[in-house]
Amino acid sequence: MPSMHVGWSLWCAYAVWCALRASHPRSALLSWIFPLGMVTVVLITGNHYVLDIAGSTVLLGVSIAVRRIVALGLFRG
Repeated sequence: MPSMHVGWSLWCAYAVWCALRASHPRSALLSWIFPLGMVTVVLITGNHYVLDIAGSTVLLGVSIAVRRIVALGLFRG
């Protein structure tokens, strides 16, 4: 089961990064501290395994790819 603790923090960081990368590129990179901290906390407290974290990262990547495909109009369903 993917870790939604990490998945949610990755999604938040991605959203902030997308919003700030054009106007404040250095500040946008700071958003990635949140998921790194979440990964650390989740592993230290034993809430999830490394594979759960990898699963949430893959899930977010697939979600972003699907959104881009749909936004570009490549999917006609």
